[in-house]
Amino acid sequence: MIRITFLAFALFLAIEGTIAAFWPAWAKKKMADMQDIPNRALGFIGLLFIFSGVVVAGLADGIIKIAAVAVILEGALYGVMPALMKRVMAVAVRSSEAVLRIWGETALGIGVTALALFY
Repeated sequence: MIRITFLAFALFLAIEGTIAAFWPAWAKKKMADMQDIPNRALGFIGLLFIFSGVVVAGLADGIIKIAAVAVILEGALYGVMPALMKRVMAVAVRSSEAVLRIWGETALGIGVTALALFY
């Protein structure tokens, strides 16, 4: 299970890094829009992510299970720490698109490397 969690975190980094690296303007808009959502609503959405990820992870196997655990991890971030996530996104919104692109490329590189090495 630790291997699956590690691979899910790597997949999460690869997906979010791809979004930030290739579409930084859209990522900034998405993060700016998230600032308007109340913390309780983000927490509830996070719990829905956790619930749906647990159901799919229990039924699936292979890469689908890893993707479902990635959904659980993202749900845990939003469900347990919505204020922290909004604070991190506020910093990203204030940064330039070039900086956001570099952060995305770094996350993408780490995620893809971890997936290639450990899958």
